[in-house]
Amino acid sequence: MKDNTDTLVQAAIAITGAALVIGLNFIAIKGIVVFMALMLALLILWRVETGLILLVLFLPFLPATLAVGLVALTVLSYIIKLFNGQASFNLTPLALYLFIFALVLVFAVVFSATPQSSLKTGVVWLLYLALYPVIINTVKEKRFLYLLLFLLVVSATLQSLYGIYQYGAGLFIDTEGWTDPELFADIKTRVIGTLDNPNILAQYLELVIPLSLALFWTTRHWAKKMVFMTCTIIMTLCMLLTYSRAGWIALALSILVFGLLRDRKVVLLGALALLVAVYYLPGTFMNRLSSIGNMGESSIMYRTFVWKSALYMLKDFWFSGVGLGTNAFSAIYNQFYMREGVFAFHTHNLYLQLWIETGILGLLSFLTVVFVNIKHALSALLQTHNIVIKAILASFLAGLSGFLFHGLMEHSFYNFKILLLFWTVIALIMAMHNMVFAAADEKPEENQGLLPAGFSGNACKES
Repeated sequence: MKDNTDTLVQAAIAITGAALVIGLNFIAIKGIVVFMALMLALLILWRVETGLILLVLFLPFLPATLAVGLVALTVLSYIIKLFNGQASFNLTPLALYLFIFALVLVFAVVFSATPQSSLKTGVVWLLYLALYPVIINTVKEKRFLYLLLFLLVVSATLQSLYGIYQYGAGLFIDTEGWTDPELFADIKTRVIGTLDNPNILAQYLELVIPLSLALFWTTRHWAKKMVFMTCTIIMTLCMLLTYSRAGWIALALSILVFGLLRDRKVVLLGALALLVAVYYLPGTFMNRLSSIGNMGESSIMYRTFVWKSALYMLKDFWFSGVGLGTNAFSAIYNQFYMREGVFAFHTHNLYLQLWIETGILGLLSFLTVVFVNIKHALSALLQTHNIVIKAILASFLAGLSGFLFHGLMEHSFYNFKILLLFWTVIALIMAMHNMVFAAADEKPEENQGLLPAGFSGNACKES
């Protein structure tokens, strides 16, 4: 009996000791994490650039709450520097239209059918819009611009590698959620990366693949050319594994636009790559692609039902909208406008969704922002003699073209990571516009930066 008691006591002591060790380790790890977070916060408050670097590099990997916090800290850092006279505040022609759009968003929150959820969404939207003046007043040198773009490509490549790993490991098995099981029984996995949905991952890649292609196409340094070619191939493979038909078409459109803006040879090579892909890709891809326009396919039928119902909804809310965010939409839609028993989280159409959420003024102000941004990107592209900047501007225009086309079939702004990337691209375009018109006479040596160190002096100027 005494032996049993001693054994129990020893076991209790061992368990207590183990719990104590684990607890102390947990506290130590938690303390280290808190310490590192505080150090990063201080770095961001010290240098606004640190916040932008972290945002670009970790954008697809951060939880929404952390991303919003990082944006808020970066904006705060900029405001502090502004009041201390350590930062400038120069507005661009786009600023007025962004301000009008922001005002419409505020009204969409105040008069929302679900004001509490719209308030949360509105705070995120306004914070991301506040990042615009931070970027255009911080990204003033090509060296820093190239660093951000390089990190954006690196981040997207890591995201794509994770997506490819998901496919190889079969981590996300699709049943009936994202494909028609009768038409696509051979498709078992659609990769999502860290973005929760294959179509969202496709839209993320649509904005970055043209950039990687532009950097590959422009650099004269063979080592860098191989790096960017590898990144482009990895991201394209991940795009294929999303099985997003709209994403595939959007990417093809992006390549076409980039080729037309910069080099017709890109179009020819893209067409050749497409022919090779048609011949060598497995039947699952061609079967998926050939289903475009099949009105009997479940995904297309679902979208058609939602669009028809949403149009009835639009008749009543075309001017005011129902409120910002998908919660406001789904609360009204599923209760009063649902047809055929088809529930909907959103309309699967970017423009229709914005119209229903924010009213006609919200849609028009958003389209105006996009139009003015594209106009200034084109003017900068025509003005500059720096072929690196030309290629980057062309790639962003190409990416936006694909993204906006995909918006006809998908609404992705409910995903705050995509929302952040979109407004970051808009701001970077205007930052490059400012660079171009701030220095009409560019010297080759001025174009040497961290990323394009492999560019020759002749590469910086049109011959």
